[in-house]
Amino acid sequence: MAAWTAATTTATTARTERLSKDQPPEFDPPPRDPTAPGDGLVAKLQAELSAERAARERAERVNVARDEFLGLVSHELRTPLNAMVGWLHVLESGRSFGEQAMARATTGLSRAVNQQRDLVDLLLDTARAMRGELRLEREPIQLGALVRQAIDRLHARGVSLQVDFAEGDEQGAIDADPGRIARVLDELLAHATRFADHGPLMLRLEEKAHSEPQVTLHAGFAAPSETAWAAFRTTSDPTVPQGRRRGLSVGLVLGRLVCELHGGSLDVDDSEAGARGVELRLPARAATGAASPDPGSTAARAPVVADAASAEGGGSRSVAGLRILIVDDQREMRDVLASVLGQGGAHVEAAGSAGEAMPLHDSLRGRQALDIAVLDIAMPGEDGIALVTRMREAERTHGWPRLPVIALTAHATTAMREQALAAGFDRFLAKPLSPVELCAAIARLIPPDPTNA
Repeated sequence: MAAWTAATTTATTARTERLSKDQPPEFDPPPRDPTAPGDGLVAKLQAELSAERAARERAERVNVARDEFLGLVSHELRTPLNAMVGWLHVLESGRSFGEQAMARATTGLSRAVNQQRDLVDLLLDTARAMRGELRLEREPIQLGALVRQAIDRLHARGVSLQVDFAEGDEQGAIDADPGRIARVLDELLAHATRFADHGPLMLRLEEKAHSEPQVTLHAGFAAPSETAWAAFRTTSDPTVPQGRRRGLSVGLVLGRLVCELHGGSLDVDDSEAGARGVELRLPARAATGAASPDPGSTAARAPVVADAASAEGGGSRSVAGLRILIVDDQREMRDVLASVLGQGGAHVEAAGSAGEAMPLHDSLRGRQALDIAVLDIAMPGEDGIALVTRMREAERTHGWPRLPVIALTAHATTAMREQALAAGFDRFLAKPLSPVELCAAIARLIPPDPTNA
């Protein structure tokens, strides 16, 4: 057995030596070189995988933020809609609720509609700010004056939130857009009303001399509340419990963006132990010797949205006796406009499409029986832009005088406005608008009748 093993070992060794001699040199396994190209390829692949993983995580965070923002917008839209549904039920029920309830329903509907319109404006401004297209009209103002006016507006709406404003001798001189900052303050106070059970809202205005002088408005409750100000943190921040994210609004989102566009910020202030609050910081105005506007001056006052009464006063005459063409693909919109303008004494013709409107337009113009047209822009098939273009071509062909035409659309973007005016519209109005505002806009486009002067 031992002899057989030895013979086998000898034969194996001889065969191995013979194969080694016949093996080409390039098949010999080379020593492992850490700097060889193969290792560089592995490192490159690993880097690409890491970058792809990071991009995927960023995309997931963006999706989460998008879903949360859409949920926020949905909540904001549904709140006034719910009030509208409730008050409409009261009105549809007739007199069974009583005269007082009917009056409250009318007031409530008006308030809900205004809230919905303000929300649409906020959404458009938020989109512009995110694209870097939000324009700021800066002027010298005093933040203290705007704060006092915001408090007055809050109390004028019947809100019972107690606000203690300690401004001392500092007025907070800044160069900022007064309308935008006023809206930020309104949103800040409106947010605070949701947590009025924490006691009075304490406001403190300070001018801080850092490397960059700042004007700071600190807002906090008498009773420390982490929940009240948690909404100012990013909604996707994992350190903020889901239940404490309540209270965030589109207005607050835009408020932070507006402050950042001014070179400032709006965020939670953790500097004071046990007294959490929020701080609005804006760059102080450089000392140029220019006098600050008086708190009661036009520059210091926040712009007030015109109500129906003030809008009506802007018209040079009523719509009584005017012959008006309404073109809108939404039957509800046609009915509302026809009813409102008809009640004002106008003679209204309505069409639901450009194809239906053009023959009607030509017939009315041929009989000199048309004074003004109001067209929707976003209509299926031929839209309002194409329709007004055809109207202007018909004027040139037949020698008709220029007809005043108003664009009434929900696509209230700057680009759409420029396109509409370039196509031949004389005025661009964004939905929704009140009937009084529409009547005033129509009246301003029609020259006064000299026979009635």
